[in-house]
Amino acid sequence: PVPVAVQQKEKPGTAAVPASDTAMSASISGARTSPRQDTVRLSLFDAIRHGLEKNQEIQVVAFTPQQALEGLADAEAVFDPEFFTEGTYQRDPNLQSSVTRVVMEDDSLLQTGIRKPLGTGGSVSGALALGYGDLLNAEVDRTYRYTFAPTFEIRQPLLKNIGGREEKAAIKIAHYQMGISKEAFRRKVIDIATRISKTYWQIYLLMDYVMIDRQNFEMAEEVYRREAVRVMEGLSQQLDVERARSNAESRRGNLIRSKERLQVGTDQLKLLINWSNVNIDSDVTIATVDEPNAEPLDVNEKEVVEKAFQHRPELLQARQRVSISKVEEDLSRHLKLPTLD
Repeated sequence: PVPVAVQQKEKPGTAAVPASDTAMSASISGARTSPRQDTVRLSLFDAIRHGLEKNQEIQVVAFTPQQALEGLADAEAVFDPEFFTEGTYQRDPNLQSSVTRVVMEDDSLLQTGIRKPLGTGGSVSGALALGYGDLLNAEVDRTYRYTFAPTFEIRQPLLKNIGGREEKAAIKIAHYQMGISKEAFRRKVIDIATRISKTYWQIYLLMDYVMIDRQNFEMAEEVYRREAVRVMEGLSQQLDVERARSNAESRRGNLIRSKERLQVGTDQLKLLINWSNVNIDSDVTIATVDEPNAEPLDVNEKEVVEKAFQHRPELLQARQRVSISKVEEDLSRHLKLPTLD
């Protein structure tokens, strides 16, 4: 039971509580009567929302799905048509043109056209070829120096890379890499949301601890005051006063430690949510709004384990890595075939 405050009557010869003891109680009660700091009432949903919006780790890992998407687009672009220009130039001595003098021969070829890779692993290309050939220091000039020829080429592998196995394997791996990056992003979101939730409910618990320790200290302080009055009136002994004083000091220490733990938890939540209104340097206090659900949950262990194996991001990442290894193993086995086009 909470002790009822005792009103002191002014009597001749009675003394008040010592000043040092009054200072001890004022050090705690003074914090309650001082001007209150700004308090932000924060729900768990808002805490998680602010934490995800401002978190630097989330912003960094958010780039990985975009990079994986670019890698997938690059792998799929292998079947896009391409415009190409190829050229060669060569100057060699033509030893068959003369016995007494060395004649140099120029040969060059320039091709410009379009090439379309096929899903079968082959390609189709059409180009215009420009050839140039001439003899230098020769007694006879070439009649035809320039030649123009349209060319059409079909290339199809018959053994190695038949069916475009290498290109299609790269596309499959890019798909799996994209899934891995998405699961990495989801895993980071889950981790940060879990840390914010734990810190939020820890603050809720620490606030109750502070309230309980404050009530305990106030009751112990009241007992100490009553014992001090009783010993002045000759109704108690000095030993009882010292015991009450020691108990009040102990309760005071518990209250200070509870407040320190609450401050540490509040600072941790400020760092996690990284909100401009409640940054780590501000004197704003956070008050939890939500109440924990104390009702017991009926959990089916088998269903929970099955859902975990289906939806946990680290397990999905592991499955996709295994799939990548299988694709690479099959491709390595296929690439042992000889090249026959």
